[in-house]
Amino acid sequence: MAVVTGTFATTGQSSALTGAGSGGKLTIAFSGIPNRALNLIRLEVSFDTGTNWVETTYSWNENTYITLDDASTSIQYRLNCLEHDAGTTIRYGLAN
Repeated sequence: MAVVTGTFATTGQSSALTGAGSGGKLTIAFSGIPNRALNLIRLEVSFDTGTNWVETTYSWNENTYITLDDASTSIQYRLNCLEHDAGTTIRYGLAN
């Protein structure tokens, strides 16, 4: 199992996590996002080992725990904090 954890105290990106492969799962979790806060975090993927990143349709602005299918070891995942409410520290985790 691979894990990436950290915090967003401002906008920016997490470190990348390489996909687990066939039958794998990707778990994403956030905490520390206050209700109605002006935060936006989006899941991004790379098909070329992190050179280019593509936005997915997955985005969050509240505390979240979700598990997605992860079927490829050639995909990398990262979180991109696009909007951040001043004074908020968001804790995140990616695992597969």
